[in-house]
Amino acid sequence: APPATKAPPVATTTVSGATLEAGRSWRYAVVVEPPAWRDITLTYRTQREGASIGVLTDFVYAGGKMNFHLGTFAAGHPSHANTRFPGFFMHASYFPPSLKEGQSLSWGWPWQPVSEGRMKRYEGKVVRWENITVPAGVYAAAVIEADLLYVEGGKVQARARETLWYAPKLSQVVKVLREGRTPDEGSTRIVSELSELR
Repeated sequence: APPATKAPPVATTTVSGATLEAGRSWRYAVVVEPPAWRDITLTYRTQREGASIGVLTDFVYAGGKMNFHLGTFAAGHPSHANTRFPGFFMHASYFPPSLKEGQSLSWGWPWQPVSEGRMKRYEGKVVRWENITVPAGVYAAAVIEADLLYVEGGKVQARARETLWYAPKLSQVVKVLREGRTPDEGSTRIVSELSELR
């Protein structure tokens, strides 16, 4: 019999608890208020970039689209300074290997324009576990409630509230709700739900 052939290895990265493969895509349906854009989708595509996993993003809305390199899926990577709201896809890189109800979480990165003492901080807690239904299906998810603080010169300049539904099975956030006005977003309410995974 001919020798068995092995499939080529799949590029993965493990940072904290999340592992993502290269060559996958996640599409999210997004609604913003006030409705500056309509019919919004955010699609994240992973690709191998040396020993890391890079994330490309397609932002499509009624009347236009934008494509950009979101950054490297690794906690604390300098590319996260450019993320704004689409950066919620990087949050999973900051989570520990397991999440428990009542567990506190804290992470952060600079915000634009980057300067000394200018930091976007996430201070959150796992408030419960629940089955969440999104257009892509039903997932067991940790519900994480976080204050998003924009700190400059030692003072909080702005604040928003984010609720994340993180599905360990996918190593990714399947829903995010953000409320509040911040310097890098014009919308006061943003809801994003996973609609397709490939």
